[in-house]
Amino acid sequence: MNKKLKRLALPLLSAAALPLALSLWPDLGHRPRRAEKAAFARRVNNHREGRFQNQIPLPMDMAPRYTDPHAHRTTGRPAVPVKPLPVQTPELGGTGDSLTWLGHASLLLRLAGRTLLYDPVLCDRTAPVSFAGPRRYTALPLRAAQFPSIDLCLYSHDHYDHLDRATVRALDARVRRYLVPLGVGGHLRRWGVRADKITELGWWEQVRLGPLTLTCVPAQHFSGRGLFDRFETLWCGWHLATPDRSLLLGGDGGPGPHFAEIRRRLGPPDLACLDSAQYNIRWHGVHLFPEEAVEAACQLGAVTAMPIHWGAYCLSDHAWDDPPARFTRHAAECGLNTLTPRIGETVPLEALPPSVSWWAEMEEG
Repeated sequence: MNKKLKRLALPLLSAAALPLALSLWPDLGHRPRRAEKAAFARRVNNHREGRFQNQIPLPMDMAPRYTDPHAHRTTGRPAVPVKPLPVQTPELGGTGDSLTWLGHASLLLRLAGRTLLYDPVLCDRTAPVSFAGPRRYTALPLRAAQFPSIDLCLYSHDHYDHLDRATVRALDARVRRYLVPLGVGGHLRRWGVRADKITELGWWEQVRLGPLTLTCVPAQHFSGRGLFDRFETLWCGWHLATPDRSLLLGGDGGPGPHFAEIRRRLGPPDLACLDSAQYNIRWHGVHLFPEEAVEAACQLGAVTAMPIHWGAYCLSDHAWDDPPARFTRHAAECGLNTLTPRIGETVPLEALPPSVSWWAEMEEG
């Protein structure tokens, strides 16, 4: 082999080996096969040409060409707090309906006598490897061994800050059933979850669990855990309804017509937990700015709204306390009730406590 061919051989072999290496890395999960994609296309109308689609086209150009005050810090505080945020111990023994915020988008819910877990992430870093990626900057309110038995674990999509392999494996023995958007079940099965525990839904499909009705609702976002699998699994929010109340767990996503559509189809929720952080003008289509999250709550007709997707990981360049500060300020201007519990705090849903600006009490030193 001449020298020129030798110089070409290594890059070519490396390029050929990359897809194989990625397919073997377990944290990347499962890529839907051709037959699975065909089944998705037969089942829902927003799967075309092997990919799931948003309701409106989603620009994915994240090149840093723009400047906008909403894309950066506006409070003068750093992106990660200097001192640890206060973390409370969840109250696990109650029987009434309740909500416990575990940080970022993770929620532990008690509804109609059932225990639900939403987007649990207990990892130190949100990445396919343990030594890189954004690191959690707050303590965990609960370790895996401290969780109660979970009747239903809900996932909104497959990004690392919402679906973590180590967390799935650590909690699986406590979870009776999973409810996930189409395609996400493949990840769980690859990681050892029994197939009969997993139910996959498309937008507007429903399941009932006793008096609890759960509806998979649209979100304006995207999916993917590797270099080549963007849009191959579905993303969503979840609407939860009992005879006593309804909740909307909005999932990640930007603005769109889906909020008004959810209200038309399912009615105004008593509480809407909405993505209000990790925003930047460069990826405006996939995350709500805090003021937009308030507007989304108004479009939903929500009685009360809670900003989530903050308080644990730094995935953008805004100040750590920008999301709740901007959210509650705009909500007050709009006359919208807000819920802002501390991380780990358990709040009763039948009598929500008044919003407290606890982040403003943090003294950076």
